[in-house]
Amino acid sequence: MKITEINDITVYVSNAEKQVLDTIRRAGRPLHSFSEHEQFIIDNLVRKDLVIKEGDIYPRVFANENKKTS
Repeated sequence: MKITEINDITVYVSNAEKQVLDTIRRAGRPLHSFSEHEQFIIDNLVRKDLVIKEGDIYPRVFANENKKTS
């Protein structure tokens, strides 16, 4: 089995996901600073590999700038 890296993959996001992602792109923020609904959206963005969550007790979220969105 040969594994190849594909760089031209675009991940589609909803309007709500795009809005939350734009606020994260400006600067990394603590996860607790978002509302419960926004945290749910952030979990979806983590699954799509568009957001990186760092830390265990007080996690911070950062945008993954290597991924393309549409």
